[in-house]
Amino acid sequence: MTVLVGITNGKNVYIGADRAASDESTVITMYRPKVHVTNKWIYAYAGSVGTGQLIEFVNFPTQDKKADVYKTIKLEIVKQLKQLIADHGDDGDDNGAEFLIGVNGRLFEFSSSDWGIVEVTETAGGSGNQIALGSLYTTYTLDMDIEDRIKMALEAAIEYSPTCQGPVDIMHI
Repeated sequence: MTVLVGITNGKNVYIGADRAASDESTVITMYRPKVHVTNKWIYAYAGSVGTGQLIEFVNFPTQDKKADVYKTIKLEIVKQLKQLIADHGDDGDDNGAEFLIGVNGRLFEFSSSDWGIVEVTETAGGSGNQIALGSLYTTYTLDMDIEDRIKMALEAAIEYSPTCQGPVDIMHI
């Protein structure tokens, strides 16, 4: 499990993630980050590491400002992820993943459980999501840098969830 935090200000999208990989009894630190930028898209995953890592192999299309981002995610990116899971993964109940994805100042979340796409301005995912969301709530009205808010939310989840662990990675587009 893990914790992801995403925020958009309408111009830029910021996503942060810890590097934990855990099961019911252990947690280890992964060398490879869970947040990436490719072709002006930013994305991260939580849940099954094997399923989540497959997003790194999606061919993210060039997306101009007038394009329908929701449609691109729903019809192109989800289709590619499903095919990658069919070819290289296992879509069983224990292998589900959550994703944050952003482009052109817009942020979306979805999961492999039902592939529903939700547009948000800020969110958290993974096993530490409730703790991170609480932190985001308490810092919403404060005059803080977005990256500092994300870092604080990630650190709160790392402090209070036994399935989250640093270091953290924060990127933006």
